[in-house]
Formats: sequence, C-alpha cells, structure tokens
Amino acid sequence: MSSNFFSIKEKFFDLWAPNYDILFTTVFYQALHKRLLEYIELTNQPNVLDLGCGTGRLLNRLAQEFPNLRGTGVDLSTKMLAQARQQNQHRQRIIYQKIRERENPASKDRG
Repeated sequence: MSSNFFSIKEKFFDLWAPNYDILFTTVFYQALHKRLLEYIELTNQPNVLDLGCGTGRLLNRLAQEFPNLRGTGVDLSTKMLAQARQQNQHRQRIIYQKIRERENPASKDRG
C-alpha cells in the first residue's frame, strides 16, 4: 500500500483520538471485549500483539484478566498511542509503539 494511504489513515485517527473512547468504546467495545474474553484461551505467560491498538483498551482489559500477560500495542496514529499510554494501567507489562510502513523488497522490480 502507498505511503499516502497510511498518512491519510494516521491523520484520520489523530483527529478522532481525543474523543474516540467516548464516542465508540463505551458500549460497542465493552460488549466486544466481553465476548472475546468468553472465547480466548491464552497460555500461562501470554505475549499479545495488538495491531491497530488505538487507545489501548483491549490490551488493558486483557492485562486485567490475565495477570501474567505481556503485551505490545502498535498503531499508525501518534495521538491514539498518546491516549493508550496515558490510560495504560499496566505499565510494567504493556507497551505501545508507533508502527511505520516498511517497503516490501519483493514488490520492487528486480529487472
């Protein structure tokens, strides 16, 4: 995918970040997370990667349910990550990082 695509996505979610949890996660994500927890099976020492972690609600919820969980959340949006870091209740076990587009070497013309 092009850099422009990721740039547009990043800007879009940067705009939503300050109000994202208020507008979207109150009811919808609580129900989704509850349903997920009914089906998830993790090892005793789980390591979880949350791609597109947004404001970090899922990793915080998983860390609450699984005391030995370690997690990494990645997202395109700097402002979403700022929210995730601010709300991180499990700083010793969860980190949030910005994901960057990497060029796919296989997509280059090797002519």
